Amino acid sequence: MSNKGSERFQPRARIIKLLGEQLITDEIIATVELVKNSYDADATKIEIIFDNVNDRENGMITIRDNGIGMSLNTIINAWFQLGTDFKQIQREEHKTTLIYNRPILGEKGVGRFAAQKLGNKIILTTRVSNDELETQVELDWKLFDKNALLSEIPIDWIRTKPTIFKDNSTGTEIEIRDLQKSWDKEMVFRLAQKLQSLQSPFKAKSNFEIIIKSNNYPDIQKEIKYIDEYLDNAIYSLIGNVNEKGEMSAEYTFFLKTFKEYNRKEHFVKKDIKDTEYFNSSRKNPICGKFEFKFYVWDLDHATLEDSIGKKNYDNYIKPFTGIRIYREYFRIWPYGEEGNDWLNLDIRRVNTPYKYLSNNQIVGIVEITNTYNSNLKDKTDREGLIDNIEFRDFKNLVLSAINELEIERRKDKSKIDNLRERKKGRKLNETFDNLEELKNILIKNNCFEKYKNQIENIEKSYNFEIQNIQEPLILKAGIGVAFQMPAHEIQIQLQGLREILESFENDMKRMGLYGRIFDKLNDIKKIIETLDEVSQGALELSRRKLSTFSLESTAKFAEKIKKPELDRANVKIIYDVIDKLSVYGYQNFAITCFLNLIDNSIWWLRRIEKDRLIKVTIKKDINGNASVIFSDNGPGFDPSDLDYLGEAYYTRKINGTGLGLYICKRAMNSNKGKIEFSLYDGNPNYLKGANIILTFEKGVK
Repeated sequence: MSNKGSERFQPRARIIKLLGEQLITDEIIATVELVKNSYDADATKIEIIFDNVNDRENGMITIRDNGIGMSLNTIINAWFQLGTDFKQIQREEHKTTLIYNRPILGEKGVGRFAAQKLGNKIILTTRVSNDELETQVELDWKLFDKNALLSEIPIDWIRTKPTIFKDNSTGTEIEIRDLQKSWDKEMVFRLAQKLQSLQSPFKAKSNFEIIIKSNNYPDIQKEIKYIDEYLDNAIYSLIGNVNEKGEMSAEYTFFLKTFKEYNRKEHFVKKDIKDTEYFNSSRKNPICGKFEFKFYVWDLDHATLEDSIGKKNYDNYIKPFTGIRIYREYFRIWPYGEEGNDWLNLDIRRVNTPYKYLSNNQIVGIVEITNTYNSNLKDKTDREGLIDNIEFRDFKNLVLSAINELEIERRKDKSKIDNLRERKKGRKLNETFDNLEELKNILIKNNCFEKYKNQIENIEKSYNFEIQNIQEPLILKAGIGVAFQMPAHEIQIQLQGLREILESFENDMKRMGLYGRIFDKLNDIKKIIETLDEVSQGALELSRRKLSTFSLESTAKFAEKIKKPELDRANVKIIYDVIDKLSVYGYQNFAITCFLNLIDNSIWWLRRIEKDRLIKVTIKKDINGNASVIFSDNGPGFDPSDLDYLGEAYYTRKINGTGLGLYICKRAMNSNKGKIEFSLYDGNPNYLKGANIILTFEKGVK
């Protein structure tokens, strides 16, 4: 015999207090939720009035709007029902407000908890059109501290002749007493500043006005800082959108009044900015939906800042708004862009390569999403941010990709200005020799070269010593670091030990008469060991620095051998066209370093094509009889605007790249008395239709 039955949850009244504490994190979010309700009610004006709020017990906060108000039916069947899906259904059906066709901001039915966060006693007064009476509801949240069931706590309402919304006016007023805390001027100002940033500064003139009044702090509204007028003076900006395929259309602007002749605009039309490391073969397109963005950037060095808006204006009007904010339907989603909220990790990116990346305090960014196109970018229940789902991660990656495009363009313009101001971050390897030659010519012209000849020769010797004994070894170590991130000597020792163990195990298996699939597995392990052995040998070879005559073909194939595991994983094939069998005299390890970096680059960019990924290595004499190696691939190729900047330290279009690979190649070639050049596909039969890089060894062919 069995008993059956059913029961219902009977929540205690205190669950209201618990939910309020969890769903609304602070007074700022609480006020924002109430402002959103007014926006959804088609209000054009909302007043937030602070009366004697420095006195918690006797102070009062009043929030009043001129929206459509709530009927008694709405109060009973929506406002009194916690977690109602009334607005959520409206959002999902993409419904808009009745008068101004605004998208619905509210979703989770938690607005009444916002009032609880501000104070214990609430008087809500509201009136709708064509209703001769106001409806008033009184709430004392302290009653919900009792151990009674939620259903046992009465909420009284009354219908009276209008005293607040007289004549034909409509709206809702919430009067909050017995405050949760007293408010000083700093708190009121912080709230005022936050509410000023509630709406996107890039929206056209709004028909929704927020007014803040305080008898304690009467000048609070005047002290609010507005950023809009300063954005046009940004040095760099990128304004545009990213579509559902991850393609960016945007306009980049560089503007600095003291260098007007260098000011420029650059347009991008449906440029694929997807990060191929993130959007790989298993999932090539984002699912977050399209969005718009506007990014404004300043350089913070004294000279450049003074040429734009000045440090005082930056500190007062720009700095408080720096960071990347997200807006949905032109309304702010917290906490993105708040002080200390670096949700894109811009500052972390900048630590290792400060000259390439922007910091969070350099950029004012607005990213606009909508309910229609970004419905799966969902708010967390506590209204503090978006749920970290795959759609959000796609969105985050694409926003960072757009910023990367801005950083690339900025680098071009910043380099020019830095050079003009003679504030170069790095010096060209041959610049010292050029200056010395110029000095020699001046001295010869003035018949005094012999007088300073010894000093000049000493300078040349000292510089040559620095290049050969300091800079060149550093280049070599950098090349090893880029190509390998493992201790080669230790790996060689461990591999030999592993090889001996496997051979012993194999002999034991044979003596026991065990054959079959297990031997196939042993062979697979042996192949892995051999591959690791080759890679570690490559690292050791790179560490040996000596002048020698070496074959360019053998050197290129040695680099290919080292990179074979990566080439195989990426399905990239290398083909050779050896027109001339050439050897050169120089540092072979520098040549290997260069070839390794070029292979790395091609592997990365070839991810953008579906199949038949190809690298072509052509070895031939150039028209001057010098030995040349042409590295070509059939990837997306170079952006024409990048050609003048390739090979500069930290310049790269890879989202997480260091920008050192081609720089190391350039320095390695200089150390071998050679050069590196970059070319677009021009029909040359030695080229493929992607990136084409020409290495020329001018030392002489052996």
